[in-house]
Amino acid sequence: MACLAMRVAIARCSDALKLHFEGEKAQQTFREKWYAKQLATGWQMQLASWDIKHQMLLKKLTRLNHHLNTLRAIWDGQRQALTSDEMRKKEWTTRVEHICLQCGVSEAKAEELLEEFTAFACGSQHEEGVVVLDNILDHSKVDRHVELCLEQRYLRKMMMITRSDEALAKTKLLEACREQCIERCSTRWQHDKPETQEDRLSTCRSSGTHGRKQSSDSNASGSATSSAAEQSDCDAPVPATSTAPEQGVEVEPPPGTVHAWVAWLCNEV
Repeated sequence: MACLAMRVAIARCSDALKLHFEGEKAQQTFREKWYAKQLATGWQMQLASWDIKHQMLLKKLTRLNHHLNTLRAIWDGQRQALTSDEMRKKEWTTRVEHICLQCGVSEAKAEELLEEFTAFACGSQHEEGVVVLDNILDHSKVDRHVELCLEQRYLRKMMMITRSDEALAKTKLLEACREQCIERCSTRWQHDKPETQEDRLSTCRSSGTHGRKQSSDSNASGSATSSAAEQSDCDAPVPATSTAPEQGVEVEPPPGTVHAWVAWLCNEV
């Protein structure tokens, strides 16, 4: 009975079943090819990343040896100290090497993105007139946004996102980097801006008010101290004073008074 029902269903729905099985076959074929391609792409990118990191480590080691030789020459007095241009170049090279070692990208790509993000942050201007300059720029924030942009590039190469998604993410990262750099530079500008005449007047007024308050507090404390001292003087016992003894009369010296003892001895003599 079951076999008869199955034959009737196949006979009546043969076209639908054929389309269903063909769709499943195409899906399985696509998954097979996609998985093989993803595996090959992932391993190729991993091997390329390891090779780039290996080359960058060797280059960084060479640079560090050269820097140590330069410092040794400075200590021995064979050359002058490092100039500002040399320090700036060293800092830039260090940042590029860090990005290459973190993301496994080539030095040219890291420099390209780093220059783009730095130029976008430095070329912006705050609505209050604060210009973001490279010498006060927070380089750690810029480097972090560059690394996030390179992560989006990796996802695009792994065919997890499209090129339009990568471009949109890059635009958002540029805007976020600029906003964070502007906020930091604005805070620093508010802290380091020159003091105006109004600020000096307000400072003087506040300091004068504070000084008058302190003087009034000191006067009040002084009055309280003097009142307490007078009260303690009134409450303290009055020491016995020596009086001139009458001649021929023996006077017992009051105990505890030096002048009374001296007067008594003179009188006895």
